[in-house]
Amino acid sequence: MYMPRLTLSGKASYQSEVTAFPLSLPGVSMEEMSKDQYQILLDLNQPLWDGGRTSSRKQIINASSQVDRKILDVELYSLKSRVNQIYFGILLLEEQLKQNALLIADLATNYTRVLSLYNFGMAKASDLDTLRVEQLKAEQTKTDLAFGISSYRMMLSQITGIPLGEGIELSRPETAADSSSAAGFKRPEMILYQAQKETLEAQKEMIRANTMPRLNAFVQGGYGRPGLNMLDNSFSPFYLTGIRLNWSLDSFYTKQSDMKSLEIEKQRVETREETFLYNTGLQISSQVTNIERLKQQIQKDDEIILLRRAIKKNAEIQLENGTMTVNDLIKEITEENLAQQKKSLHEIQMLQTQYDLNFTSNE
Repeated sequence: MYMPRLTLSGKASYQSEVTAFPLSLPGVSMEEMSKDQYQILLDLNQPLWDGGRTSSRKQIINASSQVDRKILDVELYSLKSRVNQIYFGILLLEEQLKQNALLIADLATNYTRVLSLYNFGMAKASDLDTLRVEQLKAEQTKTDLAFGISSYRMMLSQITGIPLGEGIELSRPETAADSSSAAGFKRPEMILYQAQKETLEAQKEMIRANTMPRLNAFVQGGYGRPGLNMLDNSFSPFYLTGIRLNWSLDSFYTKQSDMKSLEIEKQRVETREETFLYNTGLQISSQVTNIERLKQQIQKDDEIILLRRAIKKNAEIQLENGTMTVNDLIKEITEENLAQQKKSLHEIQMLQTQYDLNFTSNE
């Protein structure tokens, strides 16, 4: 829609010479024009056609606004990955804390067992000291894990704005559904690249529009001395109306270079888009492979835990029979605990990788 433009202007001037007739006629006297002149104008200019400049300008504004919104979407979407990392980091530390509690309970049970053997003269005081050292080390690990969980919860609370005190339990999410093979086509980055290309196309249209003429209708109304009648030296109102054609040829000089610059910028956007798709495809492929690897690792973890549990039970029996030392028992307890930790680590890593895969493909 072409909006009219209304302009009010005024002028007062003094000139050294004015127009005069070189002839004098008998009986005819002509008033000499004043050298001081005054004029006030009200100019109404109505565009009839501007070569597409107005529509191109609107397209640029809309496209630029869309780019700004999509940049914000990309930033918010990247924050989702950060939330996932912290969330699963908390789950991993909490799982390690649970395994640490089982280790502490196991050490306490065996400390009681060795204490009983010590009371019957079947164990040494150093055996009790050795177990006590392991208990203290487990307590230290518990303290470190507790502070780590508290720190991660504080970080997650600051990002999400949700209070996450110790009383709030973070549940382990369900296994994520398999993602499709569409490598990043649903990501907000792809919409951003499209919006950037649309902005460049709108700018091209503006360059083309700048080479077109402009057609305007105008009405001028004024009051001054002299008016339109130069022979009348008195103040008088006047008006003037018509159609005006303007065609600036300067834009033809720079059109080719401007279009070339925009085309280069479009190629840059397309290159970034292709690079993003390529890297996203590689990332998805790596994540899918990693998920399959972790699934197989978890199956082996179950077998290892069963064997380690049996070995530890046998070691406890051997300790009671006096055929195994406390140090050997501690080793077997530690190995069983490490096997449990590895399984928990692999389970949470698989969950995180599944959710990372969904993030990568935006499923």
